[in-house]
Amino acid sequence: MITKRGRKRKNDMYFGSEEEEAVIKFLEFRDIQKVTLVRNKPITIYHKLGKNVMVDVSYQIPNPKHYGNDSKFIDIDVDILLSNIEENSVNITSNVDVAEATIIIIDVVNRDIIFNKWLNEPISKMIDSIIRKYKLYRKGFTFEEQHIDTFSFLMTKAHRFKTNIGKKAYSYFGTIIKNYNLGLIIKDDKYMKSTSSYEDVLQSIEERDDLTYVIDGDTFSMDNFIKKLIDDIKVELNDETQLPKKKLSENERKVGLALIEILEHWETTFESMNGGSKYNKNSVLETMRNYTNLSTKDIRLAMKRYKELYELLKHHGL
Repeated sequence: MITKRGRKRKNDMYFGSEEEEAVIKFLEFRDIQKVTLVRNKPITIYHKLGKNVMVDVSYQIPNPKHYGNDSKFIDIDVDILLSNIEENSVNITSNVDVAEATIIIIDVVNRDIIFNKWLNEPISKMIDSIIRKYKLYRKGFTFEEQHIDTFSFLMTKAHRFKTNIGKKAYSYFGTIIKNYNLGLIIKDDKYMKSTSSYEDVLQSIEERDDLTYVIDGDTFSMDNFIKKLIDDIKVELNDETQLPKKKLSENERKVGLALIEILEHWETTFESMNGGSKYNKNSVLETMRNYTNLSTKDIRLAMKRYKELYELLKHHGL
């Protein structure tokens, strides 16, 4: 017999044939049934696992993102209420109608004995290895916190492994661990992007030299520029000169008046801000909020009216 050369699979060190057999024993302490659920209507499920049971209920829908070796179905959990827990039966009440629900009843005591003896340490090492290998680190969480959370989630899904389809438990558990953490990282990233404050983004932009500019020209006068800008804002605020479709909103009017107040005392205003006379946008925004009682978002939207005016004056009016 020819022996294949190459490195030994790392998972053999902590999850080999003995652990695969332990998973099968671990799953022997469960009872799987298919039933039809009617919303708010209790049904009795019979079993032989005693009173110390946990009940999991789910149903499947087609996986719209199925590709290659991906699962063709997605498990959807069903919230249930347990009642009348007896030695050989339990009542289940669902909050939804399900034509074909899968009910898994688990003997918690005997299952935990097998788990603690054979699977606790190997699965812990598996989670550690997968998070480090794929760099699935979550921001704001210590490694220990992420490890515990992943372990807890895996235990809510482990009993769904099917032993009769020829797949390895190692592969099933590993897929759950990887997809769970990857999904949370994507969710965290979307949340951070949607809630990042304007000031935080603005500060990072101001620190980049490639996104700053200097106004050149020996004939440039800041006093004249400010005066011209104030005059043009006052014209913009004059409703009598505006067409109906160009009338200012209440927020635009508040921002315009605040701009005039700030610009008319620009030297004093900027000098009193953090950073001396440096043009500090964060402080200006804070001043605008105090003048208008508007949120940063509302100020930004209203400023669009005057931003176009500023650009036109800067490029063509000097």
